[in-house]
Amino acid sequence: MKIEVKDYDWKPIDADLLLYPVSAETPATGNPENSSDETLSSLVAELQQSKEWTPSKGNSIVLLAPRGCSARRVGLIGLGKGNTAFDSGSFRTAVMNIVRSLRSAPVNRITAVISSISDQEKAGRMLLEGILMGQFDPGVHKSSEGRVDNNFTITLVSSLGQEETNLIAEQSKIISDAVNLARKLSNEPGNLLYPEPFVREVQVASADTDLKIEVMKEKELREKGFGCLLAVAQGSCNKPRLCILEHNPDSDHAKPPVVLVGKGVTFDSGGISIKPSASMEEMRADKSGACSVLGAMLAISRLKLPTRVIGIMPLVENLPGGNAQRPGDVVTAYNGTTVEIINTDAEGRLILADAIAWAVKKFQPVCLVDIATLTGACAIALGQYRAGLFSNNDKLCAQISTAADRGGEKLWRMPLDDEYKEALESKIADLKNCGDRLGGAITAAKFLESFVGEIPWCHIDMAGTDYFPSGINKGTPPGFGVRTLVEFVRLLADTAC
Repeated sequence: MKIEVKDYDWKPIDADLLLYPVSAETPATGNPENSSDETLSSLVAELQQSKEWTPSKGNSIVLLAPRGCSARRVGLIGLGKGNTAFDSGSFRTAVMNIVRSLRSAPVNRITAVISSISDQEKAGRMLLEGILMGQFDPGVHKSSEGRVDNNFTITLVSSLGQEETNLIAEQSKIISDAVNLARKLSNEPGNLLYPEPFVREVQVASADTDLKIEVMKEKELREKGFGCLLAVAQGSCNKPRLCILEHNPDSDHAKPPVVLVGKGVTFDSGGISIKPSASMEEMRADKSGACSVLGAMLAISRLKLPTRVIGIMPLVENLPGGNAQRPGDVVTAYNGTTVEIINTDAEGRLILADAIAWAVKKFQPVCLVDIATLTGACAIALGQYRAGLFSNNDKLCAQISTAADRGGEKLWRMPLDDEYKEALESKIADLKNCGDRLGGAITAAKFLESFVGEIPWCHIDMAGTDYFPSGINKGTPPGFGVRTLVEFVRLLADTAC
């Protein structure tokens, strides 16, 4: 990807694609006295009058060889009303959708006009991420050929300097590569990416970084007492793993780290409490939390962020079988808590509980954030546009929320009142692994909270934002959470939570 910065007049620039943002307040953004803007103003006005397109937030359309433009295609991107509250997520998604729609077309030269947007630095980052992430191709296992791998030359029309733009481009590529890797691995089928090959992918991906890798296999997990994780894994012939990545930016490895934990169920059938067959194939993406942690750790390392960070990925496959855990079983977690299994499909919280309890004891972190496709209840509550955010610490919660805003992702804080834990009371053990249908996302978070202790902690339930056959994600995992976690570590620097 080659990027150059030009002055405001984009009309003479020969491009395969011109990306042009449009505000809802005016026919077109930019300087109304500029002849280049006037070239598109009449087209935009005609589209709005005919109701073929409106510049609502994130809405986009591609025009082929529009009159008066040297560009072969023009992608209009709606900014919605007002330009001061720039919505980074919807802007990036619109760019992604345009680039994705043209993936098989010969688009190599892109001109993008961001000079009319108030925060050009953020617009530049979101634009470049959208272009790079729009290239993601989920059909890697298709035997047919014909896909075009575009090597873009991008002309950025803005007031940003070339040096600043180069830095934005470098960081955007690091983030986009990390997100796309998370998307790729999350979308891999369970017969190809079960725990052992997942670890191999981690080793290959981190080979050019300073990340230290540790892998616990079944024997060590059993010796250390990871009873919940092993219970989930015991129905499958594919053995579990616990993969740990360490980013140590200085020599003081004893410094308390930030810990990130991601749920890694490489395929989730539900176990004995088996899921309905409809759409069960999508459960290959139940490892998305672990994929997001991996992507975040790679980006954190490549960006050389100064905070010590530990990434933990518990990896299992949840299948029914002669040795599978049963509803009614009692298992013992790493920290000694006994858990009555009510539903074997509430497995993600079990593997996270062990990973969290182990991380708290071993690292005594300044804070801990876990991310998981944990509950359908959260998807019902919040839909596909926001992930649920749960926390025992207001300051940490605010930092995560700010990081999500910076990364163009959306969270919504959910309650965590103690009354919800009553649903987890068991007659024969310390806890049940799930309550009834009411407040399912909250009771799942309360279960995890039992293993955190006094450590500042946030839980991100991204089940709703992770995988949908239509809408913003277009049937592929979006790599949700990578950007939030990276921006969170940026915010922290060397300060405690």
